[in-house]
Amino acid sequence: MALLKANTGIGTTNPTAALHVFGNSIFAGITTVTGNLNAAGNYYVKLARTTNQTITNGADALIGFSTISDPNNWYSGITTRTTPTVAGTYHVDVMLNWQAGSVTNNQTNIQIRKNGNTFALSQVGIQTFAYTQNACGIVTMNGTADYIDFTVYTSNPTNQVVNGTADGAWTKMEIFKIN
Repeated sequence: MALLKANTGIGTTNPTAALHVFGNSIFAGITTVTGNLNAAGNYYVKLARTTNQTITNGADALIGFSTISDPNNWYSGITTRTTPTVAGTYHVDVMLNWQAGSVTNNQTNIQIRKNGNTFALSQVGIQTFAYTQNACGIVTMNGTADYIDFTVYTSNPTNQVVNGTADGAWTKMEIFKIN
Protein backbone atom coordinates (compact mmCIF):
# COMPACT_ATOMS: atom_id res chain seq x y z
CA MET A 1 0.00 0.00 0.00
CA ALA A 2 1.31 3.49 -0.88
CA LEU A 3 0.62 6.48 1.33
CA LEU A 4 1.22 9.97 0.04
CA LYS A 5 0.63 13.00 2.22
CA ALA A 6 -0.44 16.41 0.95
CA ASN A 7 2.13 18.49 -0.89
CA THR A 8 4.61 15.68 -1.47
CA GLY A 9 5.91 17.51 -4.51
CA ILE A 10 5.02 14.93 -7.09
CA GLY A 11 3.70 16.81 -10.09
CA THR A 12 3.79 20.17 -8.28
CA THR A 13 7.36 21.09 -7.40
CA ASN A 14 8.72 18.69 -10.01
CA PRO A 15 6.16 18.51 -12.84
CA THR A 16 8.27 16.03 -14.78
CA ALA A 17 8.31 13.48 -11.94
CA ALA A 18 6.50 10.25 -12.59
CA LEU A 19 4.30 8.51 -10.04
CA HIS A 20 3.75 4.80 -10.46
CA VAL A 21 1.23 3.20 -8.12
CA PHE A 22 0.70 -0.55 -7.96
CA GLY A 23 -1.80 -2.37 -5.77
CA ASN A 24 -3.90 -0.64 -3.11
CA SER A 25 -3.21 3.04 -2.46
CA ILE A 26 -4.37 5.74 -0.07
CA PHE A 27 -3.90 9.39 -0.92
CA ALA A 28 -4.33 11.73 2.06
CA GLY A 29 -4.94 15.46 1.71
CA ILE A 30 -5.87 17.32 -1.46
CA THR A 31 -4.95 15.47 -4.62
CA THR A 32 -5.05 17.23 -7.96
CA VAL A 33 -4.66 15.29 -11.18
CA THR A 34 -4.17 17.02 -14.50
CA GLY A 35 -4.13 15.41 -17.90
CA ASN A 36 -5.76 12.24 -19.10
CA LEU A 37 -4.94 9.22 -16.98
CA ASN A 38 -6.06 7.00 -19.85
CA ALA A 39 -4.05 8.83 -22.51
CA ALA A 40 -2.73 6.48 -25.15
CA GLY A 41 0.82 7.87 -25.11
CA ASN A 42 2.61 9.08 -28.20
CA TYR A 43 0.33 7.25 -30.59
CA TYR A 44 -0.31 9.98 -33.14
CA VAL A 45 0.88 11.43 -36.40
CA LYS A 46 0.66 15.00 -37.69
CA LEU A 47 1.10 15.52 -41.43
CA ALA A 48 0.90 18.62 -43.61
CA ARG A 49 1.06 19.68 -47.22
CA THR A 50 4.00 22.10 -47.40
CA THR A 51 3.82 22.79 -51.14
CA ASN A 52 0.93 23.13 -53.58
CA GLN A 53 -0.44 20.01 -55.30
CA THR A 54 -2.34 20.15 -58.60
CA ILE A 55 -5.39 17.89 -58.72
CA THR A 56 -6.55 16.62 -62.10
CA ASN A 57 -10.26 17.23 -62.58
CA GLY A 58 -12.66 14.29 -62.68
CA ALA A 59 -10.58 11.71 -60.77
CA ASP A 60 -9.74 10.92 -57.14
CA ALA A 61 -6.18 11.83 -56.21
CA LEU A 62 -4.13 10.84 -53.19
CA ILE A 63 -2.75 13.73 -51.16
CA GLY A 64 0.91 13.46 -50.24
CA PHE A 65 2.14 15.02 -47.04
CA SER A 66 5.28 16.06 -45.26
CA THR A 67 5.74 14.70 -41.77
CA ILE A 68 5.39 17.30 -39.03
CA SER A 69 5.44 14.86 -36.11
CA ASP A 70 5.45 11.07 -36.32
CA PRO A 71 7.10 9.56 -33.22
CA ASN A 72 6.37 5.98 -34.36
CA ASN A 73 7.23 6.30 -38.08
CA TRP A 74 3.74 5.33 -39.22
CA TYR A 75 3.56 7.54 -42.32
CA SER A 76 5.07 6.57 -45.67
CA GLY A 77 5.56 9.43 -48.11
CA ILE A 78 6.05 6.82 -50.85
CA THR A 79 2.63 5.18 -50.45
CA THR A 80 0.94 8.23 -48.76
CA ARG A 81 -0.38 5.77 -46.18
CA THR A 82 -0.38 5.97 -42.40
CA THR A 83 -0.21 2.51 -40.85
CA PRO A 84 -0.53 2.60 -37.04
CA THR A 85 1.36 -0.28 -35.42
CA VAL A 86 -0.79 -0.23 -32.28
CA ALA A 87 -4.29 -1.70 -32.44
CA GLY A 88 -7.09 0.55 -31.22
CA THR A 89 -9.57 3.27 -32.04
CA TYR A 90 -8.26 6.40 -33.73
CA HIS A 91 -9.58 9.89 -34.41
CA VAL A 92 -8.66 11.23 -37.86
CA ASP A 93 -9.01 14.89 -38.79
CA VAL A 94 -8.21 16.46 -42.16
CA MET A 95 -8.31 20.03 -43.41
CA LEU A 96 -7.68 20.98 -47.03
CA ASN A 97 -7.42 24.42 -48.60
CA TRP A 98 -8.32 24.76 -52.29
CA GLN A 99 -7.31 27.55 -54.63
CA ALA A 100 -10.25 29.22 -56.37
CA GLY A 101 -12.20 27.20 -58.90
CA SER A 102 -13.60 28.61 -62.13
CA VAL A 103 -17.25 27.62 -61.59
CA THR A 104 -19.73 27.36 -58.72
CA ASN A 105 -22.07 24.72 -60.14
CA ASN A 106 -19.82 21.70 -59.39
CA GLN A 107 -18.28 20.23 -56.26
CA THR A 108 -15.09 19.16 -54.55
CA ASN A 109 -14.86 16.11 -52.29
CA ILE A 110 -12.37 15.01 -49.66
CA GLN A 111 -12.32 11.43 -48.40
CA ILE A 112 -10.59 9.80 -45.45
CA ARG A 113 -10.10 6.13 -46.24
CA LYS A 114 -9.25 2.96 -44.33
CA ASN A 115 -7.69 0.29 -46.55
CA GLY A 116 -9.00 2.12 -49.63
CA ASN A 117 -12.61 2.43 -48.39
CA THR A 118 -14.06 5.83 -47.51
CA PHE A 119 -15.18 6.25 -43.90
CA ALA A 120 -15.47 10.05 -43.83
CA LEU A 121 -16.47 12.32 -46.71
CA SER A 122 -16.99 16.04 -47.19
CA GLN A 123 -18.62 17.48 -50.32
CA VAL A 124 -18.85 21.22 -50.95
CA GLY A 125 -19.63 23.43 -53.90
CA ILE A 126 -16.63 24.85 -55.73
CA GLN A 127 -15.94 28.47 -54.85
CA THR A 128 -14.37 31.20 -57.00
CA PHE A 129 -12.10 32.17 -54.10
CA ALA A 130 -9.78 30.08 -51.90
CA TYR A 131 -11.78 27.90 -49.52
CA THR A 132 -11.27 25.18 -46.92
CA GLN A 133 -12.88 21.77 -46.48
CA ASN A 134 -12.78 19.64 -43.33
CA ALA A 135 -13.60 16.03 -42.51
CA CYS A 136 -13.10 13.86 -39.47
CA GLY A 137 -13.94 10.37 -38.34
CA ILE A 138 -13.28 7.64 -35.82
CA VAL A 139 -11.94 4.31 -37.04
CA THR A 140 -10.71 1.06 -35.50
CA MET A 141 -7.28 -0.11 -36.67
CA ASN A 142 -5.80 -3.59 -36.22
CA GLY A 143 -2.20 -2.44 -35.60
CA THR A 144 -0.74 -4.49 -38.43
CA ALA A 145 -2.11 -4.14 -41.97
CA ASP A 146 -4.82 -1.44 -41.63
CA TYR A 147 -3.86 1.92 -43.13
CA ILE A 148 -5.35 5.38 -43.56
CA ASP A 149 -4.96 7.61 -46.59
CA PHE A 150 -6.61 10.76 -47.90
CA THR A 151 -8.02 11.46 -51.35
CA VAL A 152 -9.57 14.49 -53.01
CA TYR A 153 -11.73 15.09 -56.07
CA THR A 154 -12.63 18.18 -58.06
CA SER A 155 -15.27 18.53 -60.76
CA ASN A 156 -13.91 21.96 -61.72
CA PRO A 157 -13.73 22.10 -65.57
CA THR A 158 -9.94 22.36 -65.32
CA ASN A 159 -7.44 21.12 -62.78
CA GLN A 160 -7.59 22.68 -59.31
CA VAL A 161 -4.77 23.33 -56.86
CA VAL A 162 -4.57 22.30 -53.20
CA ASN A 163 -2.69 24.94 -51.22
CA GLY A 164 0.29 23.95 -49.16
CA THR A 165 2.19 26.30 -46.88
CA ALA A 166 5.69 26.14 -45.42
CA ASP A 167 4.22 25.96 -41.90
CA GLY A 168 1.71 23.26 -42.88
CA ALA A 169 -1.25 25.21 -41.50
CA TRP A 170 -3.63 25.08 -44.48
CA THR A 171 -3.73 21.47 -45.61
CA LYS A 172 -3.09 18.81 -42.98
CA MET A 173 -4.08 15.47 -41.47
CA GLU A 174 -3.84 14.48 -37.82
CA ILE A 175 -4.39 10.96 -36.50
CA PHE A 176 -4.34 10.01 -32.82
CA LYS A 177 -5.26 6.99 -30.75
CA ILE A 178 -8.25 7.53 -28.47
CA ASN A 179 -8.66 4.01 -27.09
